[in-house]
Amino acid sequence: RDFCLSRGLGDVYKRQLKANKGATCHEFTVNRADGVRLVTQSATMEHMDATAEAILDGLDDAQRMAATAVRGPVRIIAGAGAGKTRTVTRRIAYACATKAWDPRATLAVTFSVKAAAEMRNRLSQLDVASDVKAATFHSAALHQLRRIWPDVCEGPMPFISRNPREIVEHSLRRVTTQQVDDDTVRNLQAEINWCKISLIAPEDYERVCAAIHHQPPAGLEPSQFVDVYKAYETEKTNRNEIDFDDILLITCHLIESDEDVAASIRSGITWLTVDEYQDVSPLQHRLLTRWLGDNRNICVVGDDDQSIYRFRLADPRIFLQHYNTWPPLEDAEEHDSAKLLLSRNFRSRKEVLDATNFIFCNILSEEMGELDYGADEMLRLGANYVESSACGAEFHLLDLPTQTGEQRVRASEAEAAFVADYISNMLTSEFPIQDDKTKELRPVCEEDIVILMRSPSTRLLDYRRALESRGLHCAAESDGGFYETMEVAVTFALLEILDNPRQDVPLISCLLYTSDAADE
Repeated sequence: RDFCLSRGLGDVYKRQLKANKGATCHEFTVNRADGVRLVTQSATMEHMDATAEAILDGLDDAQRMAATAVRGPVRIIAGAGAGKTRTVTRRIAYACATKAWDPRATLAVTFSVKAAAEMRNRLSQLDVASDVKAATFHSAALHQLRRIWPDVCEGPMPFISRNPREIVEHSLRRVTTQQVDDDTVRNLQAEINWCKISLIAPEDYERVCAAIHHQPPAGLEPSQFVDVYKAYETEKTNRNEIDFDDILLITCHLIESDEDVAASIRSGITWLTVDEYQDVSPLQHRLLTRWLGDNRNICVVGDDDQSIYRFRLADPRIFLQHYNTWPPLEDAEEHDSAKLLLSRNFRSRKEVLDATNFIFCNILSEEMGELDYGADEMLRLGANYVESSACGAEFHLLDLPTQTGEQRVRASEAEAAFVADYISNMLTSEFPIQDDKTKELRPVCEEDIVILMRSPSTRLLDYRRALESRGLHCAAESDGGFYETMEVAVTFALLEILDNPRQDVPLISCLLYTSDAADE
């Protein structure tokens, strides 16, 4: 079947054709069509038709190269606004359309339910979502556990704890006489979470603390925290419950200890894609390696700039190790590990990219951030905006005087006051921005402005007060937990009543909930 390749992609396709089962390569010929260099090859492949080629429409050269590199370990380094999700979903769809992958054995994992839903939605538009699994780490592992649990254990599978914080509090009261408050319980729960994600068993905790000079929270000695940790695990077992980290730990254990379980799980993960790889923790990395076994068909996607932040207790060394050792795709041998860089930013103005590159070039290095920010790492312009001399990026550093007592000004209050004054001046001076619909410049309005905060839960009130005191209107979403919302709490209460109609507390909760809200 004849097909054409864009300039610069011939070698990539040749390697893929040789790797494809049943592919027969013939002599290449070079043609000219509309001024574009086309490489034509006659080959026998399964289902290499216009549908597969259409999947690649709209991708630039770098994205197209990433989408067509469907064999062996591949690492896609995607900067902010580089079209990462678009490229990854097209790669999955292209591999399935060309029969290089079996959709039923394809898994894409990411970190949030929202991101997984977005990936499934994009795949559905490419006609592969019904077979390809796109899920979070925990969702994928939980599905595997539920499927294999009857084969490995006679008893029922443990429930996922709805309130692990209450178990932490109960465990703390059992082993210490220390006063218990919300902050103490929250910090202890975070420490237990850190231990599990970092693969630190209770018996190793004291040694780790001594090695890295780590101090347990709440003023506890390492041995005291170990007692709380063990009591927490015992209480969960007594209740036949597990927490979210246990989902990954148990899955790893079953794969490691039972060859039949490992084979069953791996049979559904022949091709693995990992999104936001810079946020992978040691526990998640362990699960990935257990999922793969000897399989090398993995694609990891991450942002080298974000690797320095250690989101979700991530270990950036996992990401950076591969980043620094894997060769570029064009230099890699067939079946070697390879990396591709997507550095074009399709989201921001040139002024924003220049400022970002300037800051990172000056502050980021292997000594600070564990990564050198060079030419390959720089963000490059990919978006089209109306040019304006008024547009630019500014970096402000507030130097607060040392103050004590009542004269002391909190940093967040000072920042909020500065930002509120700056926004007020923008509105007064009719700062020009590009209208999304007309693409023309117009004066900025209040609803055009968004404030991004490091921690909304602690800074939101300061910013709201500063803005409202200057007559500026603002809106902010609450930061309440999903399980704390009224609708979800009442739903859980209804489920508890269905499980046991004699439970009076859930019944009262439902009776107090108004009928109008219940109808919604």
